[in-house]
Amino acid sequence: MKTIRIFIASSEELYDDRNVISLFIEQLNEIYESKGLQFKVVRWENLNPAYKGLRKQSEYNDKVRNSQLFIALFYHKVGMFTLEEISVAQESLKETGSPAICFYIKSLRVGEKEKEEMRLLKDRILNEMKHFIEKPYSHPDSLKLNIVLQLQRLENGNVIQAKAEEDKIMVDNICIGSLNNISFANRNKVFRQISDAIEYLQNELIMLRNDEKDLEEDVQNLKSCGIQTEKLQRKQHRLDEVRKRISDLMLRLKKQKYELNMQSKSLLNTAIQINQFSIDNQSQRLRTAIDLFEKGETEAADALLDFDEIADEAHKHISDIHLGAKLMEESINALKVNIYQLLLKAKNLRNNRHSYGQTEQIDTIYRQVVKLISEVPDENFRAMTIYEIARSYQSWEYNAEAIKYYVKALECYQKIVLSLEGEEKLVETQIMIATIKNNWAYLLKCTNRNSSRVEDLYKDSLGIYAMLSEKFDEIYRLDLAQVLNNLAGYYQQEHRIADARLTWKEALEMYENVSHKLNKRDWLTIASIKNNLAGIYAHTHNRKKEGEMLYNSSLDIYTSLLDKSNGDSFYLQEVAKIKNNLATLYVEMKRYAEAEILYSDALGLYNKMKEQEQIFNETHIAWTQCNMGYLYKKEKRYDEAACLYEKAIDIYNSYVCWDEATYLPQLAWAKACYGGLYYYTHKDKEKYEALYQEALTIYQKISVENNYIYLPDIASIQNNLAILYKRNNDLLHAYELYSRALENYRLLDEKNPGVFTRAMEVIRSNMSALN
Repeated sequence: MKTIRIFIASSEELYDDRNVISLFIEQLNEIYESKGLQFKVVRWENLNPAYKGLRKQSEYNDKVRNSQLFIALFYHKVGMFTLEEISVAQESLKETGSPAICFYIKSLRVGEKEKEEMRLLKDRILNEMKHFIEKPYSHPDSLKLNIVLQLQRLENGNVIQAKAEEDKIMVDNICIGSLNNISFANRNKVFRQISDAIEYLQNELIMLRNDEKDLEEDVQNLKSCGIQTEKLQRKQHRLDEVRKRISDLMLRLKKQKYELNMQSKSLLNTAIQINQFSIDNQSQRLRTAIDLFEKGETEAADALLDFDEIADEAHKHISDIHLGAKLMEESINALKVNIYQLLLKAKNLRNNRHSYGQTEQIDTIYRQVVKLISEVPDENFRAMTIYEIARSYQSWEYNAEAIKYYVKALECYQKIVLSLEGEEKLVETQIMIATIKNNWAYLLKCTNRNSSRVEDLYKDSLGIYAMLSEKFDEIYRLDLAQVLNNLAGYYQQEHRIADARLTWKEALEMYENVSHKLNKRDWLTIASIKNNLAGIYAHTHNRKKEGEMLYNSSLDIYTSLLDKSNGDSFYLQEVAKIKNNLATLYVEMKRYAEAEILYSDALGLYNKMKEQEQIFNETHIAWTQCNMGYLYKKEKRYDEAACLYEKAIDIYNSYVCWDEATYLPQLAWAKACYGGLYYYTHKDKEKYEALYQEALTIYQKISVENNYIYLPDIASIQNNLAILYKRNNDLLHAYELYSRALENYRLLDEKNPGVFTRAMEVIRSNMSALN
């Protein structure tokens, strides 16, 4: 277990702020102890239980020297003992390289003036101690974010990582604060414009939801009279209009939430990038640009960081390095500052979001950075800089560019491994290599590029974590389990079901072996793995009971987390999803009554979420409606099934116009499900044939780049269409479609021997029956 000691120095007036830090560190311990990392806070009032007004300063100074992070807080006063502790920390940093030192000053209230002693202290910190002072904090969230960034810097980002989700700051899937309380976000023009647009749309939705509720009651009351009046028609027409407006607003709100999420990620990533800059020898231009970013003035920061001026400066410093000048170290540091300036300029361009030719400018800047870092004789600096460029592209969803830079970063780290001495540095570098390969594999999987490479990359990453787990016992076992989970997801995507099942089982066993160390995120992963395994068993002969047990176990985990979260919508959605999946299994087991109860429960939870949230993705409802339609088909409740399919298709159609890539496959699936009614009714041949053909056309359209992913769906529809043609004595068309389906299943069987054998046997039998 690695321990990071954090010494907090401040006067008595900031007692509450010290408590905020202490409680926050306890929260971080709950997250990271399972990963072999713990934090210990040292506060002067906790060191001597017999404290009676006489400080044992020598004892405190020893604690300062033994800490890894020294935090000094200031407001109005500068305590004598705090100054002494700062001096001890500074002396220790020079001698041993530790602790890292951070200064935080609390913002003055309106009307308050800075005291002379504070002005002198800041002058001393900046000019004598040559240290950077963080921007004044006015909210605890700002203080917590700064601490996370410092810890992330200490750990090289290997374990601790802050992320943004909409306006929330997340650490390991736990919310630690809101970007609305952070100056670089709440003063940023784009962030504020998007936030204001979201607020407006949410208010509009609230009013429309109220109108919808009133109109629904009016329509229901008029219908209960049993008379089709003109008033009823007007009310129904008005209700349809309101629902259409709600649907349009929800799609606009979804788009704005996406924009907010991207802007929040971009701003937070900029703060993380700034945090990684060396605080030594920062130029006035870089300091001013950072200050402008903190004030939300990203356009002004971009204008200040003139690309041509910085590039000219950099080339001058490179010339000095090549000449072997006496001030070579200064030239290298100055070149690094130029690189920092360019990195910040790229981030600010992205933060502005609407800059003309933004993507091309960012690409140009990053290409220039790669050229410049090749002149810096520091392989770690080169590797980490390229890695951060890759991460930036990934966060912006420019996956092809991200992959390109991950490859470059990997080459750098592999060179470093060959020259390293000392176990700690070697382990850090190996972790970076494993992380890059895992990220690279994930991007290839998402973009369906070079799928054979995905497995190799995941296995390389697994090999590193397996070696580290064996060497350091349980510390890296959770990382190993997470990569196994990722690999299993890839196998499932490739329809390698047997491999997916074995890999998920291995990951699950690994998690359960360290269950005493698991945090909330780990339990979420376990619940997800059990759901995935249950889905495999649900379609495996004689293993449906195992599937039922796993679904129920997954449901228990999500229900427990839901109860502890006071009804958090994320857990509501997961509970609804598992109930839907379990219901689908019960349909296969012919336990129809139990299935209907679970489907109704799932729809009830989704509708509850719809009422609670201004934005709710109604495709969750559509998915359950399609599955429930299949149950009704089995029970010969064909009209009810048709009604559910039509509702689901309407929902999917409303979402396709916003995001084809996500919702076209779901629309195709819903149409294919509806087309399947013909198998039971033998009526309306033209209607169901059209549904099948529409579904097939969609799948073939989206299969150009994702062939194997949707090939089972294409083959299934071709088989079902062949059955339809056979029943209508169109044997030529039936034979043609059977042949296409058989060929597609054969291609799938080559990649996954045995998985599609039964489907091919059935088709061959059907083809024989045509003769």
